[in-house]
Amino acid sequence: MIDVSLLIEVAVAPKAKADWARLSTALAILAQEDSCFRCSVDPASELIILKVFDEVQLEGKVDLLRRVHGLDIIVGTPQVAYRETVTRTVEIDHTHKIQLGAAGQFARVRIRFDPLPSGMGYAFQNDAESVPSTFVSGVECGLNAVRRNGVLAGYSLIDFRATLIEGVFHEVDSSESTFEIAASAALRALKERKAVALLEPMMKVEIVTPEEFLVGVIGALNARRGQVLSADKRSDAEVIVAVVPLVAMLGYSKVLAAMSNKRAELKMAFSHYETALLTDNEPPPYRPAAGKRA
Repeated sequence: MIDVSLLIEVAVAPKAKADWARLSTALAILAQEDSCFRCSVDPASELIILKVFDEVQLEGKVDLLRRVHGLDIIVGTPQVAYRETVTRTVEIDHTHKIQLGAAGQFARVRIRFDPLPSGMGYAFQNDAESVPSTFVSGVECGLNAVRRNGVLAGYSLIDFRATLIEGVFHEVDSSESTFEIAASAALRALKERKAVALLEPMMKVEIVTPEEFLVGVIGALNARRGQVLSADKRSDAEVIVAVVPLVAMLGYSKVLAAMSNKRAELKMAFSHYETALLTDNEPPPYRPAAGKRA
């Protein structure tokens, strides 16, 4: 199951090569202490990737690594964890066929991909009763391998159902792996059919600010593609509630502090995923090609 609560990813590395083991140990301790924190090794770059909810949590983890564990680390630029999704029902009929002399590989799959409501995740359904269970397992493995990294921009594919409608096999040339290859290709074909969209996390933002900064705060939210839901008076302060793309909120806490002389308070919570509409001032939604671990 893909954890949609971890919305920000960042690469970290120790400045000293000898500290890789210490960093791994420290991160394991932090992960045990906080169930809403994850870390993993990126297979392409071999760098350690931290996964957190927001910048506040990220700053806290980095501070602990430096102050408590005594590590001198390099922290990359935070990246928003986008997602991908299926936008319309599409049926893909794909045949994997290779013949090398007497040996061959063969598998044909017909798979229907349907969008699911937001938050429903992923589902697989087998309606091809004549296909051996081993080959069906290959189809599932192929779909899982591709959906974890998406087909559009390298992000996990969520909220869709894949239904195996039909499968054709050869008594000799078919195997679990040939069906895995065929299913993988079928899922990737959604990109060519323009049936996949990029999703960005939207945050519900609450800002409590003195009235004198109200106009500036609302203006800054509007400039970040924010949709202001309400602006109400609470005691001697103004409370603004808005929905804003997470990517537009990166670094905003510092901007708000400077704008309000540190008198405004900011709270954020995940709201939902929405089709990404990025501006020229925002980072590209594609996973950066990280350099190799030193």
